[in-house]
Amino acid sequence: MRIFRHLLFGLGLLVAVLVWFIESPEPTSWIGHTIAPRYLPAIKAYRLLLGRPTPLPNSDQGFAELLELVTINVPRVEKEHVAALRFAGLGFTPSGNGIVIECLDTVGQKIDAAEVFNPEAQIKEHFFDKKIRQAKWALSLVALVLSAIMYVSEIVERRRRERRDGAERTRVNRELATAQAELSDVKAGQDPNRLFDAVKREAESQERRGGPKSPFRRQ
Repeated sequence: MRIFRHLLFGLGLLVAVLVWFIESPEPTSWIGHTIAPRYLPAIKAYRLLLGRPTPLPNSDQGFAELLELVTINVPRVEKEHVAALRFAGLGFTPSGNGIVIECLDTVGQKIDAAEVFNPEAQIKEHFFDKKIRQAKWALSLVALVLSAIMYVSEIVERRRRERRDGAERTRVNRELATAQAELSDVKAGQDPNRLFDAVKREAESQERRGGPKSPFRRQ
């Protein structure tokens, strides 16, 4: 049980360290790349899409992430029919700036188009911030479960100690009672009056069996 509690403590300490690490990681850091590995390919593909005159094919890194972002804004687009993405221009609205991304089929024909507002912010929110929040939530849940397990193990250990101490007290009390009884018997055997009565009874018993007459006067 002690080893188990030490293991729980070590796991809790590890979770606390991990929570501290993911409090505000940079997207380019190893912790950010580990938790949100799709963010960097998505932002690189977006910036590549803005700077190239030709469409972004589905074989390029980050294509799947950009297509996912497009289908969030235009759910009717069927991913399996999209073979490439093309930058079609800028979009300006009161809520912010955006870009228009066209979805092309295998022969380069336009299937549909989506206007993505504040694309870099959307990419960061969907592929990075969301993953960081999920990781924090998961670690918080793990910490809560570990705390509950440690609490239950502490109760179990306390009750086990109480049962053990109770059994030990019962054993000691029994030994004390036995010792007191033996001491009483010893004391009773050393009482002169009781010794005299025992000798008198033995002499009278021998007289009744035909032995010598008892030296003690009958009362």
